[in-house]
Amino acid sequence: EEEEEDGDMEQQDEKQRFSSVLLLARLLAKFLGFISFFPYQTFGRPSRDIQETSVALRSKSLPVLDVCAVLSNSIRRKRTILTVPWLVEFLSMLDFIGPLLLCYRTTLGSLLLLYRKLQLNRSEEMCYLNKLLLVSVLGWLFQIPVIPEDIFLTSEFTAAVREEDGVTGSAGLDCIPLVDQRLLYTCCPFLGEFRKLLAAFVSGSTARSGGIIRKITPTSAELKDTPTAMRSQQKLQVDLEQAFFHNQPPSLRRTVEFVAERVGSNAVKHMKATLVRELVERGEKMLRDGLESPNSNASMLNESICARLCEAGLEALAKATKYCNEKSPEAIRVLLPDETTPTVLTTSENITKRLAAEKACGWLSANITALVRREWRSKYDRVIKVLGSPAAADPADVDGVVAELVHPEESTTPKKKQGSERVMCCPPHCKHNSPLPSDILIEIKELLSVAVGPRTDDELPTSSHLRTLIHGVGDTLTCRKFLTSTSEQMLLNCTVLLACKLVSGELPVRCLSLRSEHGGVVVDSGSGSEPPMSELLEQLAELWGRDCRLSSPLHQLFTPLTITAVLKAGNAERTNYLLLVRKLVDKGILSEEEVISHWIKLTDSTLPAELIENFQLQSKREKVFPPLSEMQKCIDTMQISHQTLDGATGLPV
Repeated sequence: EEEEEDGDMEQQDEKQRFSSVLLLARLLAKFLGFISFFPYQTFGRPSRDIQETSVALRSKSLPVLDVCAVLSNSIRRKRTILTVPWLVEFLSMLDFIGPLLLCYRTTLGSLLLLYRKLQLNRSEEMCYLNKLLLVSVLGWLFQIPVIPEDIFLTSEFTAAVREEDGVTGSAGLDCIPLVDQRLLYTCCPFLGEFRKLLAAFVSGSTARSGGIIRKITPTSAELKDTPTAMRSQQKLQVDLEQAFFHNQPPSLRRTVEFVAERVGSNAVKHMKATLVRELVERGEKMLRDGLESPNSNASMLNESICARLCEAGLEALAKATKYCNEKSPEAIRVLLPDETTPTVLTTSENITKRLAAEKACGWLSANITALVRREWRSKYDRVIKVLGSPAAADPADVDGVVAELVHPEESTTPKKKQGSERVMCCPPHCKHNSPLPSDILIEIKELLSVAVGPRTDDELPTSSHLRTLIHGVGDTLTCRKFLTSTSEQMLLNCTVLLACKLVSGELPVRCLSLRSEHGGVVVDSGSGSEPPMSELLEQLAELWGRDCRLSSPLHQLFTPLTITAVLKAGNAERTNYLLLVRKLVDKGILSEEEVISHWIKLTDSTLPAELIENFQLQSKREKVFPPLSEMQKCIDTMQISHQTLDGATGLPV
């Protein structure tokens, strides 16, 4: 055991020595490549004439390093695990002419053949992590833009590069497991970042959890319509700014970037608060003037005005640039030290103005049109509601499109009920004093939170409280001054959810005239008045039966979650549920076919058969409307063995 521990310690020391040598060698190779190829660096790939002239001139001088001999010697001695990463760092600093020279082109061809021969498996002589390191660094090298693509398609290196099979002497470094994961991720940081991204993707998290892939050389996308001279000028300007910051303290760069970020953001907010608001007010005046004409069409006016406002919104780019040019110098003078020289101060101001304008204009150019459209659509809805234009019920109206987006199952053509068209305006003599939709939504959601969370008896609602709340919902839906399609749909959704909690007993009603039976709410036999729960359900049915622009999501009454809660409750809850369904059918809000279709969908769910059986017995005792064979088939599908459905659900009115 002591010998094994000593062997492990020696192996760890050997890995550490190899790691330190390799990292130092890679750093020296990069510096050597930098000083060797920096005099020949250009902004882009030169023309063919310049390439031929440069190759002919540089071929007359010897390279700073005979990389071909170094690579061949390392392959023969099986020391590629040390030589190849070092050589990759050196060749990564090549200029555009370097790969065309014979010595470097031959070396790249040799590395390409070596890359193709490596196989990522554990059965061969070289260790797995050693091979993974070689494949990773070579793969990254071949993605550098300076490497010509034709080098991957030629076969001129096949005879020039051969890996010698018979090697005398020691086995070499390639056969020793010298590479561990730490060294691998140090030499190839993009592997670690790729691992994080892959883990984030598998776990379902967003791509933001991954870091910056530092090893991939970034290339900027150039617009085709941008002149070449302008692109070169912009690139030169960026290079000059980088050189300026290189000779200044790091705090100066951070200050400039911070000021540019904040000024650009303030410019966008300023455009939203001033220009967009002015455009919307201008469009409102145009809309009101247009609706005064006798043959006006609100839909056509909306499209025409929206197009004009979007075109005028492009003025935000010039105004944002002017705003940045005015505000950037003021902010940068305040934050920079008083000892800053005038030249540095002026240069910092110019850089800040450019960066701030670039950020603001970049965001505005991509989002100003959508912003103007959204603000104008909101203003248009409010104006139409106040004016009560008959064209608001037109299917081509913008608000009709909004209703379809909120509730996609609705038809594109507004429904009619009893021959009357739905309108968006308030009823005559409306005083606009109904509760706000937001207040009603908050109150309903508080009740729903009481239903699902821990509660005390004092927190339970009373029947009078619920009747007042439902009456307030009706008033809010009637007065449409502050109502939008989204808030209307949310109100209907919340009322249906509230009904589900009431009929399932998950939200008991606190009332003095009620007593508890099996966790449910029923009426004392001595009470001569109508049951409070029946009154609430009647009020909800009348609310959903109103002439609303959007239909109520009554399918939630037949979801497996609601049905299971009702089946597990007492007889009173089942009676309330049957009563609610019966009222909806009697008022024509739901048809018997719709009820049957919802029950058919429940056949795919795994509801307990004994619960369904109890529900069936309850419905039989109520003796409601005639037998429905389809519902009987659904119940039979749920594996109810000894009872058949003699009647559908409901109560006599």
